[in-house]
Amino acid sequence: MGDFVSSKNLKLGDTILLSVEDLEELVYKVRIWRDEIELTAEKPSVQGVEVNQTPSFMFHFTKGYIDKPTINVPTPFARAHFGDLEDPCEVKLVLSSTYDATMHIYYDCKGSIVACSIKRGVKEFMDAEGVKLGEKVLVELVQMDPHVLSLRFT
Repeated sequence: MGDFVSSKNLKLGDTILLSVEDLEELVYKVRIWRDEIELTAEKPSVQGVEVNQTPSFMFHFTKGYIDKPTINVPTPFARAHFGDLEDPCEVKLVLSSTYDATMHIYYDCKGSIVACSIKRGVKEFMDAEGVKLGEKVLVELVQMDPHVLSLRFT
């Protein structure tokens, strides 16, 4: 384990997600986040064949996001994936059920995204899924039309 930690330059507080890609071949994918930024964003490959990676970000339910139910979308993620969307935009949040929500995208005078958040529908999601203070979720953009965000507790 020490070799893995050293080779990946892991630090206390990093989030690691191990996913089994192929149980028979024992192929797995390692994804690492530090401060909600994915450090393993390069496209993974298995035996030289590129594997599609779902766009994602980590979200931490801190007190402010619990008190005012909101999922903040990191600006670089929003710019990369939502730059041509209108404000507001309907999205679906998926975990054990599907929840209708509204994403707000804020643009500057030059048309560049300066902020992005999901508000309406987040309280229903949090109540139904039993979200607690301090929990983290992996948010994956699994579909663009309609916009579907899959969430997984980490």
